[in-house]
Amino acid sequence: MVQPQCFAQPANGTFGSCGVGTVRGPGLTTFDFNVSKTFKITERHAVDLRAEFINLTNHPILNAPNTSVGTQLGLLNQFQSIQRPRGAVRI
Repeated sequence: MVQPQCFAQPANGTFGSCGVGTVRGPGLTTFDFNVSKTFKITERHAVDLRAEFINLTNHPILNAPNTSVGTQLGLLNQFQSIQRPRGAVRI
């Protein structure tokens, strides 16, 4: 948890004393799943079936927190929550 009152804007023309990586975002949790099967038709020909699921559990992927000094400091106001199933057939 970030406490915005612990941070202040440095004076103009100076660098702040806050180190790199002081404000960290949440961890990344995704589960990707892939299934494929090859069916032989003849010795030279085959059919490949493939299904891919990116972020199968549809768990929200939170972006990094806002690091600008002010009332928005530390807020997680953007996320990616897209479950992307894909399928393919190759002959």
